[in-house]
Amino acid sequence: MNSAREQYSLLADKIGMSPPKFYETALSLAPEEELGFSILDVGSGQGLLLRKIRAKYPRSRILGVEFSKELVTRSSRVQNANCIMADALHIPLLEKSIDVAFCTEVIEHVNDPVKVLKEIHVLLKPKGKLVITVPNRLGYYPAYAFLRKVPANTRRRFFQRFVNWLIPDDDPALSFQPVDHAYSSNEVLDWMRKTGYEIINYAGYDFFRNLRAARAKELLGRFVSPILAYSFFIVASPVP
Repeated sequence: MNSAREQYSLLADKIGMSPPKFYETALSLAPEEELGFSILDVGSGQGLLLRKIRAKYPRSRILGVEFSKELVTRSSRVQNANCIMADALHIPLLEKSIDVAFCTEVIEHVNDPVKVLKEIHVLLKPKGKLVITVPNRLGYYPAYAFLRKVPANTRRRFFQRFVNWLIPDDDPALSFQPVDHAYSSNEVLDWMRKTGYEIINYAGYDFFRNLRAARAKELLGRFVSPILAYSFFIVASPVP
């Protein structure tokens, strides 16, 4: 059996393919560039976010970390980005060397998300910022909980049409990735506070994913708590 690193290389065409608006939203939450910034993208995938980081921070040092050799190769195609192959649990960078870290749709794909948060915390400067995004388990609950109890063959035969309409692709019940977990926003917020982060901003992203009418989707989203969004964005800083 291939290792997780080899599996991610084989899946490279499917990794890190969120829509442009998703990455633009993440970038909009980050601070404006200052001279001498160092920016880190943990789990840089195919380099889609790195390209947008480069555009927003043209004078900064841009770093990417990725788990598989193939994805490091793809991320490294971004101009002036230095990408390294490393596990998010052990990032070989100097302590307190990063001004802004991005970690988008990553911690659900590791078996120790708290350790990843601690690792990033060590790398951030005292006034540094972390922008993190995570798929939200409650965004597709209770359908998610129900389907986890249905045998896979039965689910595919009788519920697939319902699943495709309601459940987001990042539901671990449907995942193609070797490691995939589901967490609620409250779980992640609690981990971050306990590992020494101050929460600066917290917002839901992508309500009613399959509702076609964009305006209706926007209006309904205003009345729904972020804890029910399909994903959530958190901006945090190390506690002084």
